[in-house]
Amino acid sequence: MDIALKSRVSGTDGEIGVVENLIINPVVGRLAFLVVKETASPNALRLVPEKMVAKADHENVVLSLDAEKFHGLTEFIQNAFIPPSMFMYLAREEHVDLPIVPSSWTVEYEAAPNGSIVIRRHEPVFATDGRVGRVDEFLAERKTGRITHLILTEGHLWGKREVRVPVALVDRYEDGAVHLKVDKEAVEMLPDVK
Repeated sequence: MDIALKSRVSGTDGEIGVVENLIINPVVGRLAFLVVKETASPNALRLVPEKMVAKADHENVVLSLDAEKFHGLTEFIQNAFIPPSMFMYLAREEHVDLPIVPSSWTVEYEAAPNGSIVIRRHEPVFATDGRVGRVDEFLAERKTGRITHLILTEGHLWGKREVRVPVALVDRYEDGAVHLKVDKEAVEMLPDVK
């Protein structure tokens, strides 16, 4: 299963959207969710469990659900309302006199499960001795959903190269970047994606 970020996503009854992000469970190294940006409502992102992926290749992902069930899935961006009474309570607890009554706030947050990692398109990849490229897609086993490789894009328009990096070479994901266990020379030795 080859899942590229920005792949087209279809359901059983037609096109639904595009893959915006991937959510990975780092403990077991598995794809947990796709974050799909809806075509019908471009500001809506939905969490699609990996088990709902019927098939995937470099450009397309087919889900085992229709558009109606897709629209019932959890939204990736959630809103939390913080009422003025919360600010007033905190001010009293800290013995602070507020000059005016504060207004309420609405806070947005990502609904990624605890302990998971959200991988976004073009996040940087670093070898032990510096930046080597960016993430563009992942390869996963169809039956288990286990991530086996990430596809690294190196270079720029005039000299772009795609490299298949085994996940065994990934050291950690930190501060929005993938860090490898090897140096640039070892990355250069990896085979190109055909």
